Amino acid sequence: MGARTAMIASKRMQPCVFGPPNAGLASPSGQARRAAGASSRGGYEGDGGDCQCHTGGSDAHHAAECSHHPNAFATRLAARYPSLVIELLLFLAGIVGGALNSLAGGGSFVVFPALLAAGVPPVVANASNTYAALPGYASGALGYWKDVVKYRERFVLYAIIAAIFGYAGAELLLHVSDKQFSYAVPWLILFAVVLFAFGSRINAFVSTLSGRRGARAAGAVLLLAMLAAISVYGGFFNAGLGILLLAFLVLAGIDNIHAANGLKMLISVLIALVAVVRFAINGSIDWYHGSIALVGVTIGSYVAARLAYRIPTKVIRALVIVYGAGLTIYFFWKTYWA
Repeated sequence: MGARTAMIASKRMQPCVFGPPNAGLASPSGQARRAAGASSRGGYEGDGGDCQCHTGGSDAHHAAECSHHPNAFATRLAARYPSLVIELLLFLAGIVGGALNSLAGGGSFVVFPALLAAGVPPVVANASNTYAALPGYASGALGYWKDVVKYRERFVLYAIIAAIFGYAGAELLLHVSDKQFSYAVPWLILFAVVLFAFGSRINAFVSTLSGRRGARAAGAVLLLAMLAAISVYGGFFNAGLGILLLAFLVLAGIDNIHAANGLKMLISVLIALVAVVRFAINGSIDWYHGSIALVGVTIGSYVAARLAYRIPTKVIRALVIVYGAGLTIYFFWKTYWA
C-alpha cells in the first residue's frame, strides 16, 4: 500500500515538458530530461510550444491534469470547447463594433478582422460584416426618423440610386477572388481610416463649398454621380461608408446634422440590404459566425446609445484612429511583407 501511494505521488509530481505531444519523451534529450526529473527553469523543460507532461497522453488530458501549467485553464477550455473561444471573440467584437458605430463610427475595423481571425475567407468575411452591420443601420435610421421625413422628397431618388449601385458594388465583390481581395484589404482599410481621421475636416470643407455655391452650382448630375460611386463602394466594402455619405449630404445642401445622420443611416440600410440579398443568393455569407457578430453589434449599439452622453467622443475617435492605423500596418505587413 505504501509503495503504491509513493508511486502515485511521484507520478503527480513529474515536471512538464513544453513541446508537441510526446516530443519530450520520444527524443533522447527528452528521455534524459525525464531521467533528470526536473527542469533548470523550476519544473518546466522543453523546446517551446504546448505543455507536455511526462505521463504521456493528449494535450487536453494534460491541461486537465497538470494544474501547475501556466495556461492550464485556457488550454483546457480550448480543448474541450474548440469553437467557444471563436464564438466569444466574434460576440465581443460585435459588441465593441456596435458601440463604436453608435459613438464615433469605425465598427467595421473590429468586426471584419474578427471574422478573418475566425477563419472566414476574406470575401465571405466582408459580406458577413455587411450583414452584421445591417440592424445597427436600421435602428439608427429609426432613431432619426422625425428628422428624416423632412427631406422625404429627396429620399425616393436617393433610395433608387443607392439600391442599384449598392447592388453593383456587391456584384463586383463577388467577381473578385479571395486572393485578389486580400491584396485590396490593406488599401481599403487605409482609405477608410483616412476618411475616419479627417472626416470632420472633409465635411467642414464640403459644407463651405455648399454654403458658397449651393448644391445646384455643383450640378445635380454630379451630385447623383457622387452618390452612385459611394454606393458602389458601400456595396463592395462597408468601412468608411458613413463618412462618405455625410460629405455627400452636406454638399447636397442638408445642413441639419440630425437629418443628415438619419439619411446617412437610411441610405446605408438600403446599400447593405441589397448587398446582403446578393451575397445570400450567391451563398457568400457565413450565417453562423455573421449572426454571432450581428447579435453583438445589436447589443453594443443599443447600450452605447444609452451611454453616449457619458463617454467623451473625442477620446473614442482617437482610440479608433490609433487602432485603425495599427490594423492598416498589420494588414500591409501580412499581405506584402510577411
